[in-house]
Amino acid sequence: MPQTLHGNHALPLNTVFRESPTSGGHVAVHELLAKSDWSAAASLRAVSYDLFAQGFDAGNAAPMPSSAFDVFRPHVDRAGSEHHFWQVHTPDGGEADIYADVPPGTFLSFMISRFSAGQPLDLLAEFTVRAGAVILAPGGPAMLTAEAQRRHLPDDSQRDAIVVRNGADLRQALETF
Repeated sequence: MPQTLHGNHALPLNTVFRESPTSGGHVAVHELLAKSDWSAAASLRAVSYDLFAQGFDAGNAAPMPSSAFDVFRPHVDRAGSEHHFWQVHTPDGGEADIYADVPPGTFLSFMISRFSAGQPLDLLAEFTVRAGAVILAPGGPAMLTAEAQRRHLPDDSQRDAIVVRNGADLRQALETF
């Protein structure tokens, strides 16, 4: 079965997280993510909705360039090495918690949690374009940043995958699941 990497663990691609990997609590979609008024949601923190970014090659997890993470660095307010934690604050008042071990060269795993829907999602979209990565959301289709990525996904994920080229596309996609 094709796998995606989460931390040091390989998980089946269709794994849906029912518990938060950071707090042990349940993962829940914050009600603001279901609303179409993203400007109001942008100023508030989402409770706990996790998105993952993953590179793929020939149906398997592939490394992402560490330099792509630079899009977040100017917005990092706090970092914790123990859990590879990065807290991001954006000029629009947005926030996001990111979990990623980003050594020089490449890295394998990226999770964004408790994010607001404004500029944090713009940064996520820019990161995935730079990294050539795919965004994975529990219960949703794989979100490609370029159509050419489709052939690299596991076969069972290719048909339903959608293309999101920027933060606005990503916000619109998240409204549907």
